[in-house]
Formats: sequence, C-alpha cells, structure tokens
Amino acid sequence: MENKNITILIAAFIALIVGISLLGVVATQSNIVVDKINASSETIDFTAANTDGTINETYPFTITYPPTGWEVTGCPITNFVAYNDSTTFVSGTDYVFTASTGVITFNNTVNMNATAGDNSNKTTVTYVYCGSDYLTQSWQRTILKLIPGFFALALMGVGIGLFYQILRDEGILGL
Repeated sequence: MENKNITILIAAFIALIVGISLLGVVATQSNIVVDKINASSETIDFTAANTDGTINETYPFTITYPPTGWEVTGCPITNFVAYNDSTTFVSGTDYVFTASTGVITFNNTVNMNATAGDNSNKTTVTYVYCGSDYLTQSWQRTILKLIPGFFALALMGVGIGLFYQILRDEGILGL
C-alpha cells in the first residue's frame, strides 16, 4: 500500500469519526427548533385567590412559559390540563385558561373549594408551548427534519468514495 493510500485511509477514518459526532449535534439542534416543549408538573399556588374558603374568580395567574410576541397568535399554548392529587379539573367549569396569554383564573366551584379547603391551595398544570426558536411553518420543520438524514447519506458517500479510490488504486477492483 502506498503512502498516498494510507493518507486517504486515515483521512477517511477521521472524516467518518468527525462526521458521526457532528451528526448527533445536527440532529439535536434541529429538534430544538422543530419540536414543541412539554411543561409538566408546574405548580400554581392559588392561596392569594383563596379568600375565606371561596375562590376569587378575578384573580389571574400566569403560567411559567406564557406566549409572547409572535407566539401569541403563531403558537398559543396547547394541551393544557389542570389537576390536583385527586381531581382533574374541567376547563370552563373549574377554571378558565386563555391560551394566547397563558393566564388562568380559577372558578368558585366545589372542586376548587375542596382543594382550598384541604389547605393545599395547589394546582398542577401541564401544557405544550413553543420555544423562542420554534419554526412555525410546517414546510420549514419538514425540511429541517430531513437534514440529518441527508448529512448521514453524504457522510456515507464520502466514506464509500474514499474506500473505492483506495481499492481502485491497489488494483483490487480490477478496473
């Protein structure tokens, strides 16, 4: 084997190692802008709205990640659920949630008063929101999801091409 082929072989291995390590980074960074984020088990303490065992229905609470700027209309909060240890609360009955602002108000219902009556005054919420870099157009997300696959195919093509060149130079392929 000539020195030229040894150099190509070493370059091929280095290219594959660097490419494989970059593949994970490319895929991770792509997922950051194409996937929505799940907020789970966020606790809202409504002690301030609990006056004498009844709920002040006008007291607003804001979730940790409310929509701002373009998110208000481009990506409001979805899959919002409020619950405590024993009850899943009913939207519109036990609470009112505004997805475009991230504001929740609790209604003066039996379920909410029972939570206030046990002195926990805590409601857990889960929801899905968009990160600040989220791509709102579906075609953008689709193309970005394809990039890691094409990157892997290109990496494989480089590897095959370099090994083909070595096999051809050594006369193994007989061409």
